[in-house]
Amino acid sequence: MMGQFVWRNLFHRPIRTLIGVMAVAVEVALVVLIVGLTSGLLQETAKRIEGIGADVMLQSPSAQIFLAFSGSPMPIRSSSPKRPPQ
Repeated sequence: MMGQFVWRNLFHRPIRTLIGVMAVAVEVALVVLIVGLTSGLLQETAKRIEGIGADVMLQSPSAQIFLAFSGSPMPIRSSSPKRPPQ
């Protein structure tokens, strides 16, 4: 009896049924789109972060000071032994 009631309601109001089906389809499509975009963005961000390496630039003490302001400088001392004065 309940199945017959559902079928009669569907065929009695076809426009309302079509609008309901379209609304559910749009919701599902939007959810799939949002999930796909967020997972793709997360994977792309992870790949970019994974590929970042450290760039080390060595600079002599007598170099121009303006080179030091071109990034985030970090003073590094070389491990080579010092030469005795001549």
